[in-house]
Amino acid sequence: MQVRVKKKDLLMSKTEMRLQRYKKITFIRKKPILLLSHSILNRTYMIQRIQSLYLLLAMVAIGLLFYFPVANYFSDMDCYRFSITEFTSLNPNVSSPFSKFFTFPLLINALALVILSGISIFYYKNRKLQINILNFNILFNIVLIVLLFFYTDKINKAIQISPEFAVGTFLPLISLLFFVLASRNIRKDEKLVKSADRLR
Repeated sequence: MQVRVKKKDLLMSKTEMRLQRYKKITFIRKKPILLLSHSILNRTYMIQRIQSLYLLLAMVAIGLLFYFPVANYFSDMDCYRFSITEFTSLNPNVSSPFSKFFTFPLLINALALVILSGISIFYYKNRKLQINILNFNILFNIVLIVLLFFYTDKINKAIQISPEFAVGTFLPLISLLFFVLASRNIRKDEKLVKSADRLR
């Protein structure tokens, strides 16, 4: 009886040892995958911070457009300043040839860009929606650049003075660059998250 009991104990101990070995092997096999997915998620978090920074910088660039002129028009007789908020004469005795609402489309476009940029920063958890908002940002930004050059040409023809482009001309180009970089990083982020989900 004692011999049989010992044999049973030996069999039980062998099976337990095999189970423990199997668990160790499966854990060792899974460990690289878990580490890889963890590193991917860490990298995703870093990219998310970078793209949020790009969006913030784009928003700042558009915000500065409210304070810096797009172009100046100087002649011996008149001096004019063109910005997205107004087209005004620097000479108080000379009135502007355009109405107060002349730059209104530019103002609306710039405001929409600032608002959409701020919204897209807070939608970092919903990457698909963030990409869609960014597509609108890029579209509005391109429209703004086209409008600015259209307005400067129109003013040039109206007052017969060549424009001297100022800081405001380059700000939409800078914001467009940041929007494109943010969009590119968000798409990379989405691919990394999908690959991490597959590994799991």
